[in-house]
Amino acid sequence: MSSILQWPDERLKQVSRPATGPCISVVSEMKAALAANPGLGISAVQVGHPVRIVIVKQGEDFITMFNPEMMKLSSQTMRVAEGCLSFQGQGQQWVRRHKRARVRYLDLEGQYHTIRGQGLLSQVLQHELDHLDGITIRDRRQD
Repeated sequence: MSSILQWPDERLKQVSRPATGPCISVVSEMKAALAANPGLGISAVQVGHPVRIVIVKQGEDFITMFNPEMMKLSSQTMRVAEGCLSFQGQGQQWVRRHKRARVRYLDLEGQYHTIRGQGLLSQVLQHELDHLDGITIRDRRQD
């Protein structure tokens, strides 16, 4: 299992390429890293694989998203203190996020799904999709 990349590792600034298959070993690595840390989501780039895969924890379940696309963001925003597994020990950053987000993605079987997030789930979805584009909370910081 790989460890989670830590800022200022330049790989965190990479734009991830599309996932072209189920990438089971990458997903297993991501789930293990997320289960071992107090986070709500993780992107493949955070464990050193610049492919468009995100995992979000909802309760005891993991939602695995291949090639997720942001479909819609609400016009209403919220200022939130946000942490990141790649910024461990650096405290939270104040960022602005949309209150609601809708994301379309493929599951492990190649079926399309849509997830709608509000509040914290919206924040997590935006945070993890940012990682896929090489954007960190440091880039979104609003002091």
